[in-house]
This record gives sequence, structure tokens and C-alpha cells, in this order.
Amino acid sequence: MCIQRRWSTPALWVFFVAAFSCPLLAQPTFRIMDATTFNGISGDGSVVVGCDFSFTWEKGTRLTGVGCAYSASMDGSVIVGVRNRNPKGHEAVRWVHGSIQGLGDLQDGIPTSSASGVSSDGSVVVGTGFGEAFRWENGTMTGLGNLPGGRESQATAVSGDGRIVVGYGFNASGNNEAFRWENGTMVGLRVLPVESGFSQATAISADGQVVVGLATGDHGAWRAFRWEDGIMTMLGPVPATSVSWALGVSGNGVIVVGRIDGAAFIWDQANGIRRLEDVLRDELGLNLGLWTLISANAVSADGLTIVGQAYNGGGYRGFVARLGYSETADADGDGVPDSLDACADTIAGVPVDSAGCPPKFPNDLDRDGDSDLADLALFLRCWSGPGIPIDPACLNGE
Repeated sequence: MCIQRRWSTPALWVFFVAAFSCPLLAQPTFRIMDATTFNGISGDGSVVVGCDFSFTWEKGTRLTGVGCAYSASMDGSVIVGVRNRNPKGHEAVRWVHGSIQGLGDLQDGIPTSSASGVSSDGSVVVGTGFGEAFRWENGTMTGLGNLPGGRESQATAVSGDGRIVVGYGFNASGNNEAFRWENGTMVGLRVLPVESGFSQATAISADGQVVVGLATGDHGAWRAFRWEDGIMTMLGPVPATSVSWALGVSGNGVIVVGRIDGAAFIWDQANGIRRLEDVLRDELGLNLGLWTLISANAVSADGLTIVGQAYNGGGYRGFVARLGYSETADADGDGVPDSLDACADTIAGVPVDSAGCPPKFPNDLDRDGDSDLADLALFLRCWSGPGIPIDPACLNGE
């Protein structure tokens, strides 16, 4: 079954795509939508978010209102971002099933907060308020402080369990430095390699072990980085003067997406940085038309759904690219992943073999794993022939 979710809100721009359990959408796909760009994606790849619009997979509608959405929970039921507060200010918000909750700010007065990340279950939100990174949980917004000897901080993302926060702030030298916050302690990830250099963390893996972002490289150009176990590694191979930003990372940290020299990229350890266009066109055989993919802004937890921005000479649009089958998705819940499941619509609770199919019984018409009176009843109800009309209920039967 292919299920479409259709929620909308006048204060956030949200694009809802069909659940990728649908067989058609399990294949590689590419889609341009009538939106300027997409900022984020839910962990399961079913919901992408941005500004001032609401969309479903098959239909797009412009809504009145203001605001931007930047991140979504694992299943897309919780979305976070910012809304304008007339006549002045803006406030971080948390959107849950159509209801918008203002999160307030770290200080009284005109709010200046914005939410940029949310935990997998939607209970923890991170962002920035009055120039300081915050973590929100159970109705309470808590400031995370600054780097030692530094000032100002911005939280950009949070781990799946909500315990680890990443972002950037000014360090004691006055340079922007990426940070990782955990258990009340904010630690800088380093600035490379010159005195005037900087780094910014933009995303974190679900387990909190991998951080990605951008930092100055050997020649002073911005370079995408991947941080793990205390080591910051510049992503490549790329020319020394190339400019790259890492903007998203998969749940296990092995897939990184971003932008390099004006083109969207995808990175993994085996292949290094590759232009996303080349992967979609040359490896997956997708037709991108005249669109140039200029930035990959986020990726789903399984690393297979990527969203970002494209350009065709006449304007900018958001794109959604699906790379293929998930290695873990299991639409019918039979324990066999969709990529290996020859019977992807098995009835719940029916035993299956290694191919995901129930045992074959000659007269198992209802496909419940046995031959019994229920199969006889189905046969009698659906038996037809010359001059015998077909019961409409049987048109989809075996």
C-alpha cells in the first residue's frame, strides 16, 4: 500500500512526499518541485522542509504566511524552524501534526530565536536565541554557553537521542570554531590551519559520533570536513583551491552531502567526493533535463534520499533525489528488507522464507500461509465463468 500524508500549515513551508515503501518509489527517482530550495529531510526520507510552501508528492500549493522550517524528526511528525512575530522579532517554533508551538527565547523582550535541529523523536529542539546556542526539552529552553574564552554561539544540529549538540561560535582568538556539546560541556573541534581560519559544524550523525561542516583548508579556501574520534578530515579528493561545504550526513555517518564549486556532491569513503549529477545521470540513468544541481542540503538516515537546490538558467528549484532501495526498509514487516523481498506485500504475521514469501500451498487463495475453509469460501465467492458476473470484491484477488 502507498500512503500519502497531507498536512499543511500557514507558518511553515513543508513538502510531504509519499512514503517510500511504495514499490515505484523504491527505484531511483529524481523530482524538481515548485519551491526555491529544500532545507532538511526527516530521517525516514518521507518529509522534506523549507520556507513559505506546503507540498505533497503529487501536488504543490502556495500558502500565505511567513516562516521557515529547517529540520524534521525521524518520521516527519515534528518539524522545527522559525516564524516572524509581528510587528518585530522572530521565534523558534515546533510544529506537531498541524499545531505550532512557540518555544520562546533565552531572554525576555522581543524574541530573536530560531530552531535548526530536532531529535529523532521530536522531543529535543536546538537552535539559537539572543546570540547563544540553546537546547529545548519539556517546555524549557536552556542556553549552552560559549566556547572557552569566546562569545556567541549557534546550534545547528542534534544527535538522534538529543544528547549531543553541534554548531559553531567565536573562540578565544575571535575566530568561528565548530563545537560539540555534551553533558553540559562545549568543546571546540579545531580551526584549520591558519590564525585567520575558521570552522563550522552543520550536521551530526544520529549516533552523535560523526560531525560534518566546513573549515579553512591549507590554501585558505573553505573545505568540507568530516570529524570522528577527535580527528577532523578534509573531504576529497578535490583541487586545493576548491570551495566545498558539507551540509548533511547519514544516520551512521558514512554518507556526506554538500556543495563543491557550485555543484551538489555526495561523499563516501570508497568513492570520495563525486558530483551528485554524475551519480544520478551516469550511474543510475536518471534524466535530470536541463537542471544543474548546485547544492545537496540534507540526506535521510539511510543515505538514500537527498534534497537540495537546482538551477536551470531560468530560476532555482528544490529537488528530491532517491538513490535506490534502502538496505534496511521493510515495508511489510516480515523481517526481509525490501531490497531482497520478492513478496513485499505479505500479510502481517504470516511466516516467510528467505525471499520474503509465505510457504506455497496449492489452494492458499487468501495468501495467509495455509489452505483452509477460508480459501474455499473465497473460491466460491469469486468463482466465475461465461454468464457469471465477477464479484467486484474479487477483481484484485488471485
